[in-house]
Amino acid sequence: MVGYNYEQTTWERLQAGNSDFNFDDILWNNLGSGSYLAKGKASMGTGKSLAKLIGVFGRINYNWKNLLIASASIRYEGSTKFGADHKWGAFPSLSLAWEMANMGFLKRPPKHRSEFETPCFLWCNRSFGLRLLPVISHLRLS
Repeated sequence: MVGYNYEQTTWERLQAGNSDFNFDDILWNNLGSGSYLAKGKASMGTGKSLAKLIGVFGRINYNWKNLLIASASIRYEGSTKFGADHKWGAFPSLSLAWEMANMGFLKRPPKHRSEFETPCFLWCNRSFGLRLLPVISHLRLS
């Protein structure tokens, strides 16, 4: 499988603040009634930003005799949020699985597949970098 991804996010804001109102239940439509405006202490701000993310990705799956299952993928992304000298990056992943239920040494396969799964993930994202995350659930052979 191969694919392409394009994301563009635009963010805009308008902020205004005032204080020292005569009444406690003033809403946004009467912001000018606070005394900080006359004293020159009121605040106001605006902002706008644009972020883009462009990526291409691919994945390959392999199944050997329903015993060993492998998947490999890679994303190559460019982002305006990456560092000035590193606007593009590669994000690989690899997963392997052993389907123990299809092995001959188990006398009786479990009723539910989740009774013996031991996945381990090599996880990577734009914010946190690489992490190896083992996730071990219980294994019952009785």
